Amino acid sequence: MKHILKYFTIILVFLLVSPAIAEQPKFKVLVSVVPMYNYFNEINSYVKREFRELKDVELVNKGSFDYFVSIVAIPIEQKGSVRGVAFSYVLEHGDIVVHNVWIGGSNQLKEMCSRVVAEFDAKFLESKRK
Repeated sequence: MKHILKYFTIILVFLLVSPAIAEQPKFKVLVSVVPMYNYFNEINSYVKREFRELKDVELVNKGSFDYFVSIVAIPIEQKGSVRGVAFSYVLEHGDIVVHNVWIGGSNQLKEMCSRVVAEFDAKFLESKRK
């Protein structure tokens, strides 16, 4: 009898908690990394990994989306060798558009991608989670 009551309690808690978990909003985000130069795969991987850390974000490849993120990184060359990267991004939601350009080294791509996702989260999602 004790076991039945214990299992019943576990199932009841699961049934009460499951809808609350399932009802958390998912923010649909379309990420576009411009496939130029040698940075595409690296940036695409870093940005999507950072977005997956946000549990309420669903990355979509096409169809309907709520938010749009576009990134392009262009090497800065001087006398035939790469000296840095111009990293440009656009964050968009409805009529709100955020654009910025950073200059850094190619060894800073991961950090720049992380900063883009953090800025996106702060500007668009944090207020909607409350």
